[in-house]
Amino acid sequence: KQKTAYEIVSRDWSSDVCSSDLEPGVRCGFKRSGRMVTAKMPVRVTFDGTLMATVPVAYVVPKAALPDSALLRLRLHGIVVEAAAAPGAIAGVEAFAVDSVVRRGQPFQGHTEVRLDGRWGSGAAFTADEELYVIRTAQPLGVLAVQLLDPQADDGLVTWNFFDAALGGTAGKAVFPVRRLTQPIAFATRIVP
Repeated sequence: KQKTAYEIVSRDWSSDVCSSDLEPGVRCGFKRSGRMVTAKMPVRVTFDGTLMATVPVAYVVPKAALPDSALLRLRLHGIVVEAAAAPGAIAGVEAFAVDSVVRRGQPFQGHTEVRLDGRWGSGAAFTADEELYVIRTAQPLGVLAVQLLDPQADDGLVTWNFFDAALGGTAGKAVFPVRRLTQPIAFATRIVP
């Protein structure tokens, strides 16, 4: 399992900051009193995972469901993306059923962040054809692939609006287009250049 969502955590230890550490400058209009005061300040430097994701053998996405911008983003991150080169059966497919689509009220860095609530379950079996992308997790950046493709990850492609068109804002009946494979891939693939 891999952590895909995080929260900032306060720790019991703190840092001592002394007013003498602010040398050499003093704000305009202020004069040093000569009295040193030690103040305790909370230090927030760690994150604890709040959600664990099962790492699959691979993710599969129909080409029509993966926006070009998401494919480009995966490749820019150095993730190897493959296309099905020959038809074959796909076993051990899991699909994410979307219960709700939560959009953050105010934009952040030019995007309205999105969070999906739902659950993974056995998906309908389908066959690989030329119209399918495969992203294996047994690659040097497999952990990053999980972070980007998991629908509930804090900083994944869903959060940054890459799948908004595929989701369409309809919850309860939507199935996230990225599927997980829990069994080895039994069909030929070729690396997408």
